[in-house]
Amino acid sequence: RRTRARGYSGQDQQDQQLEHPRPCRGDIIGLLQSVKRGNSDGEVRSQIHDMTAKIGTHDGPFHCDEALACYMLRCLPQYKNARIVRSRNESLLSTCDIVVDVGGIYDHAKRRYDHHQREFSATMITGEKTWKTTLSSAGLIFYHYGKEIISIVLECLVEDFKVEKVLEKVYGNLIEEIDATDNGIPICHRGLMKYKICTSLSTQIRNLKPQWTDTDKSTDDVFPEAMKTAGDIFIDRVRYYGNVWWPAREMLIEDLNRIYNKLSQVDKSGNILQLSKYYPWREHLLDLAGENLQWRNQINRLAFVIYQTPSKWIIKAIPRSSGRKVLLPEEWGGLEKAELVEKSGLQGIIFVHGNRFIGGHESRDGVISMAKMSLAAFQQGRKRHASSPADNADGGATASRRGCWSMRGAIKKREGRRLGRYIPNTKRRGGPNHLDFQRERLHF
Repeated sequence: RRTRARGYSGQDQQDQQLEHPRPCRGDIIGLLQSVKRGNSDGEVRSQIHDMTAKIGTHDGPFHCDEALACYMLRCLPQYKNARIVRSRNESLLSTCDIVVDVGGIYDHAKRRYDHHQREFSATMITGEKTWKTTLSSAGLIFYHYGKEIISIVLECLVEDFKVEKVLEKVYGNLIEEIDATDNGIPICHRGLMKYKICTSLSTQIRNLKPQWTDTDKSTDDVFPEAMKTAGDIFIDRVRYYGNVWWPAREMLIEDLNRIYNKLSQVDKSGNILQLSKYYPWREHLLDLAGENLQWRNQINRLAFVIYQTPSKWIIKAIPRSSGRKVLLPEEWGGLEKAELVEKSGLQGIIFVHGNRFIGGHESRDGVISMAKMSLAAFQQGRKRHASSPADNADGGATASRRGCWSMRGAIKKREGRRLGRYIPNTKRRGGPNHLDFQRERLHF
C-alpha cells in the first residue's frame, strides 16, 4: 500500500505518483551523443559540471526541517552530489532541480515542496494510520521519497514489507516532531498529547546502549561515548546561557532605555521596540516585566519588535497585557510576495507568516509601516467587537474572555511556577484524567 498525503487544496496530491521523475535524462542522452560525435574531453567535462543537480532552499536563519530535507535528498542517487542553493530569489530558485521550504508552491510534478501557504494542510498517511500533524518541508520530502531513502539506507528493495513499517516508525518517532515544531503546534491540547518528543538528550544517551544485535559490545565500552555526548551538550548550554543569552539582557535594557528616554523612539505611542541588533529578547522581556512595576508598565505598551538582518528587516508580534496579541493583518497571512504587495499596498514587503506573528520587509520604514497598519487594524477590530450586540449582552464580559495569551498572563504563570502555587484540579471539565490547573491569585 503506497503512502498518501491528504488535505492539500488546489490539486489532488493523493493521486500523484510517488515515483520521482528522474532529472536531466534528455541532457544525459545528449551528452552521450556528443561523446559519440567526438567532442573534446574538456567540453564533455564542462557539460557534466553544468549538469550537477541543485537543491534550492531559503537563505537567512535555518531550521531543522529544511536541513533534514536537504540531507534526505542527498541520500538519493540523483541528488548525491547536489549543490545547495540558499536564496529567496525566485529567478535563482527556478534554476534548481528541486526546491524545499521556500517559494510558496507545493507541486510534486514540479519538484517544489513549500509548506508556508495559507491553504496548506497536508498530513501523512502511512498504511492504515492517519497522522494529524501538518507537514513541514522535512515531512513533505519524507512523504514523497521516504521509501526510496529507507531502501537505500537499509540496502533492500523498496517493495520489501519492512520498508513500509520502518517508514511509519521513523515518521512517528522523528519526522513528526520536526513537522510539529516547525509549524508551531503545541505538544499537548487539553491534557492530551498530540505527538512525541523523541530526540531529547536522555533519549540520545539511551540509544547509545548496546542493542541485542551488538554481540561484541558491552555497556562499559560505550559509556565513555555517553559521557562525552552528555558533557558536550552540557558545556554547550552553559556557554550559551552565560556568553550569549545573559548579555542579551543588558542589550535589551539599553534598547528599552533608548526608547523611553526618547533617544531613538520609533513612534510616539511607544508600541514599537527597535532592537540595535538581533539577540534573544523574548524571555528577558518577560523577566523584566515581572521584576518591577516601572518596567512592566513600559513593556505592556509594546506590540511589535523590529530588527535588521543581513538581507531584510523583521517584525515580530509580542504579547500585551490587554489580553490579546496584536498580530499582522489577517488578509496578509501566508500570501506570496506579489499578492502580498498588492494586498498591503507596501512595495518591498517580503513575507508574512501564515500565523501572522512575524513578517519581513526590505527596509526599516517598511516594517514600521507594517506595524502601524497592524495596530490600526487591531484598533478597528476592537471597536467592532465593542459595538457588537453579542459582546455587549453580558456587559462586555465575552469580549474580555476572548483574549489570547497575554504578557501579564505569561508573567503570572512563570511566577506561579516559581512559587509552587500551581495545584492540580480534577473537578473541572474533562474528569479526573483532564490535565488542568488552578492558580492562586498573584498580586503584583
